[in-house]
Amino acid sequence: MVITKSISFNTSTIALKFSKKSLFAFSKIVSLIPYPVIELFCWLLGLVAIALMGERRRLAMKNISEAFTGLGWIEITQTTIKSTCRTIEQGLLVLAWPQLKTKKLLK
Repeated sequence: MVITKSISFNTSTIALKFSKKSLFAFSKIVSLIPYPVIELFCWLLGLVAIALMGERRRLAMKNISEAFTGLGWIEITQTTIKSTCRTIEQGLLVLAWPQLKTKKLLK
């Protein structure tokens, strides 16, 4: 039984090291991509997320319609998509932040 725990620990350690290296590589790639490309990618991913994630769409639209009571259905939908896109952008920024140089951040 001790041998089994040792083997699973080694497997977990290898998987953790691989995932850290993969995350580092992905963050390096994201930090090198020009902003307009990332913006387009986030916009498309936001549309897909809104289309496929019905519960997220309903919750976001409900929150926005309650917060901004004067908005029509089209404005609520547009704001929901923009909100989802910004959330995705922020997630990518968190991944790329350690790899970004100060000069690029100031642009």
